[in-house]
Amino acid sequence: MMDKRYGAGWIRRAAGLILAAAMLCTLTVSALGDDAAEELLIAVQEDITGKAEMTLAEQMIAKLDLRLDDGREITVRRDGRVLGRGKPDDREGSEPYYAGMVGYAVVANDESLMTDGEIASLPWTIPAWEPGEDGWKQTGTIAHKTAVLVLGQRLEKTSERQYDGYIHVQPLNGGPDCWIGVRSFATTPYWLYNPERSAKYGASMAVYQPQSGHLPVTAEGEGTEEPVSGSAVLIPGKDAWNPELADKNNTVTGITMVSPDGEGASEELIFNEDDLALIY
Repeated sequence: MMDKRYGAGWIRRAAGLILAAAMLCTLTVSALGDDAAEELLIAVQEDITGKAEMTLAEQMIAKLDLRLDDGREITVRRDGRVLGRGKPDDREGSEPYYAGMVGYAVVANDESLMTDGEIASLPWTIPAWEPGEDGWKQTGTIAHKTAVLVLGQRLEKTSERQYDGYIHVQPLNGGPDCWIGVRSFATTPYWLYNPERSAKYGASMAVYQPQSGHLPVTAEGEGTEEPVSGSAVLIPGKDAWNPELADKNNTVTGITMVSPDGEGASEELIFNEDDLALIY
C-alpha cells in the first residue's frame, strides 16, 4: 500500500526517488567513459529535442558494439513526427518502423494507475519481456521514462490505426536489453511539456499549486471541494485533455485525494493547467 499522506512529505519522497534515478544515470554515463558525465546528464534532463540521448546512444553503440536485430549497423535517429505507441504514421496505416530510434519506455495509456482507489506509488514501472517457445515471458520491469534505443520490433496490425506487439530495446541507463510492449514506447519526453500538452501524450504526476483563480470542477463542470495546496494529482494520460468542456478555464483531468489527510476517497476533477506543476 502507498503512503496516504499527500502533502509536503509525499512531495519530498517523490523528489528523493527522482534524485536517486538521476544519481544512477550519472554513474551509468561515467561507466561509459564520458569525461563530461555531469554536463551530459543535465542535458538529458533538460533537452526536449533529445540530442543528449542521441549522444548517449552513440556512445553505447560503440561501447557495446550494438547492432540491429537484423544484423545491420545502427543509424541513431529521432523524429517527433513518429507517433509511437504502435500508431501508424501515415494515412495508409502502414506499420511504423522504430529500429534505430531513441525514445522512452513509459506507462501505456490503457494501463490503470489506480489501485483500490489510491494513486499508484512512485516510481512507476512497466513489464520487461523476452520471447520464448511458449510465447512471451515477463523477466522483470523497466522504470517509467527510461530512455531507450530500439533494436528491433515484432508487431502485428490489430485495428485500422493500431499495431500491437513488442519492441526490442537497449536502455540508455546501462540496464540489460529487453522487450517492451509497443504501447509503452513514446518518441518524446512529454513530461517536460506543459500539463495540457503533456496530457495528450501520456500519464504524469503533478502537484496542485493554486494560482490561476479558477477552482477545479467536476466532469460535469460543477464546483467541488478544493484540494489542499500541495496535493498530488495523477494526470492519467488517456482522455486527460478535455477541449470540449463547457468551462474553458479548466482543461486537464486529474485524480487527487480531496481530503487534507489523504484519508478520503479519490476524485476526478478538471484543473486549470496553471495550477499544476509536473513532478514525474
